[in-house]
Amino acid sequence: MITRVLVITLIFLGAVFLFDYINQLQMLSKVSQIRPNYQEIENFKIVGKTDNNYFLRGKKLIETESGALIINFHLEYFDKERPIFIDAKTGLYNSKNSFLKLVKDVKVKDKDIIMTTEELTINTINNITGTDKKIIMKSKKGDMITEGKDGGVIFPKERKIKLFNVKTVFIKPDNSLY
Repeated sequence: MITRVLVITLIFLGAVFLFDYINQLQMLSKVSQIRPNYQEIENFKIVGKTDNNYFLRGKKLIETESGALIINFHLEYFDKERPIFIDAKTGLYNSKNSFLKLVKDVKVKDKDIIMTTEELTINTINNITGTDKKIIMKSKKGDMITEGKDGGVIFPKERKIKLFNVKTVFIKPDNSLY
C-alpha cells in the first residue's frame, strides 16, 4: 500500500513539474515574439565618428521605426579646424530622409560665434542646415550682433552662412552702437 501511494505521489509530482516546464517554455516563446514599437534610453552618451568625431548626449533618447526623439539634445562635433557645440530642447531625427530637426532654444557655438534660433533643420547627408525662423548671431567678443529675421541657410563645409532680411549692429567697447 505504501509503495502504491509513493508511486502515485511521484507520478503526480512528475506531472506537476512537466506541466510547469511546458508552461515556462510557452512563456519564453511568447516573450521572444514581443517586438516593442520603440526603445527608450535615459541619460545617454554616444561617441561616434563620421567625417569627424562627435559626442552626443541627452536626457532621453526614444528610438522609433522612423528615427529618434532626443530630449535635451547636446552635440559636440569636433571639426578639423574647430569644435562646434549644438544644444536644443528637442532633436527629432528622421532616418528615412536623414534630416535632424532641432526645436526650441537652439544654440550653435564655435570658437568665434554663438547662433540662436527656435528651430533648425540639418540634412545629415550633405550637412546643409537651415531655418525659416529668426536667427541671431553674436560674436563671442560681444562686438557684433547679426539678425536674420527670415532665417537662413548654413553651409558648414564651406564655412558659409546666408541669412535673409539681415540687420547687423556693431558695438563699440563702451557698449554704444556704431
